[in-house]
Amino acid sequence: MLVFPLVRMDWKVTVMKREKRTASPWPDADHWHRLDPQLGRDMENWFNDRFGGREFFLKGQARLDVALNGFIRNDDVFSGREGWLFYNKGDSVRSYQNADLFSRFERQIIRKNIVTRADWLKSQGSSFYLLVVPAKNRVYGEFYPPGIHAEGSEGRAEQMVHNLQANTSVPVVFVLEELMAAKQPGTYLYFQQDTHWTHEGAFIGYQALMNRIHQEHPEAGALEASNFPWTTEMERGGDLTALTRLKSVPSVPKAHYTMLDLTKPASYQFVQNRPGEEYHTVCPGKPLKVWVFTDSFGGFLLPFLSSTFGEVVYVWSHLFNDYQQEMAAYHPDLVIHEIAERLMPSLLVNQPPLKPIEAHAF
Repeated sequence: MLVFPLVRMDWKVTVMKREKRTASPWPDADHWHRLDPQLGRDMENWFNDRFGGREFFLKGQARLDVALNGFIRNDDVFSGREGWLFYNKGDSVRSYQNADLFSRFERQIIRKNIVTRADWLKSQGSSFYLLVVPAKNRVYGEFYPPGIHAEGSEGRAEQMVHNLQANTSVPVVFVLEELMAAKQPGTYLYFQQDTHWTHEGAFIGYQALMNRIHQEHPEAGALEASNFPWTTEMERGGDLTALTRLKSVPSVPKAHYTMLDLTKPASYQFVQNRPGEEYHTVCPGKPLKVWVFTDSFGGFLLPFLSSTFGEVVYVWSHLFNDYQQEMAAYHPDLVIHEIAERLMPSLLVNQPPLKPIEAHAF
């Protein structure tokens, strides 16, 4: 039994499909030469992603946790109160506890990067907006397990947003306050068994963003909820359910969510993507060309944004500088950078350097 994981090692795996991430790499030579303390952890992570029967053992562990303890906790996900599931990777818990704040130096780097991008876009005739989506545990922290508490009132999202608002003119929208105000019994702005917001939650984020955009672009007004077809959907599990390795999570009440009815005709159409684009939509009669940097939360925003603007390009990336040539060729009126709270460290990346775009690029 002990030899089996070694004999059945998956040497070729590069992507962890269930976790939606790349597999941990073998430690580079620099770690070996310096006997870096991180070396042991990197080797363990590499082995943990490849040992034989990995899914079998993880599924067995989940079943045992439920049978003995009545809850689930592994490296990816854990159970909260009343059957809610929460993400457990990276710095998710520390971020909830306000224990993983940006340093002063990091705040300065992010501020410089954001201002540089806004100035670069302004030189190209484009406006820039930053939309930060709160983590699920920030909105529904009351369902976190007992014993995990937030210290203080300011997390690193507030820290970054307040720093940008106080020291720059870049429009920054952090929708935690709006989401908290909209919480009501029986209303779910995030899924119980998924990391993401629902369409109902995304619509609140959309309205907050559009209210800010409308100040500079009065021709772009936010649509009302009545402009969209809505329906009710029952909880069917989500990305966190998949991370438990169980078909269903015991003792989870079946929530009903207010979601868009995507079977109904939309006012926008998808058009052929160009290389590097995730989605490309057009909506005849609507104003403005828009470029959106996004992540998995952006899929819930897409129906609202694509129904509001004349043309929208969505790129699943937070590496702004990688797309400077493509943005210059597209020449958007607006660039929206939507970013999930837990992915904010990517704003520290500022490579390759932004370069002036020659006029003929347009």
